[in-house]
Amino acid sequence: NVVDADEAVVLLDVTASLRLFHGIRALRRRVRDVVASFGVSAAISVASTGPAAWMVARGLRGGLALSARSLRRALARVPLVVAPDARRYATWFDELGCETLADLQR
Repeated sequence: NVVDADEAVVLLDVTASLRLFHGIRALRRRVRDVVASFGVSAAISVASTGPAAWMVARGLRGGLALSARSLRRALARVPLVVAPDARRYATWFDELGCETLADLQR
């Protein structure tokens, strides 16, 4: 399944294609190669849900978060202003010293 999401984002559900492409890492490399062949750049990320992959891609410029633990670690480093709903509170978060999702949880 492919979803054309907001902010120049394309989300792919590749669950059914993993065996065909020899696993998630090989598929990620293939997607990266295809994107590069078009002459564009992309932040490519993998996570258990589309929104989580979106946050990792936007906040960290891509990455793999294949387990719940690695997803928590990745999301903890994502800047708060990546989340559209948090952007309107950016100044307030800054005044509180909150820059990342991990800061917000403290």
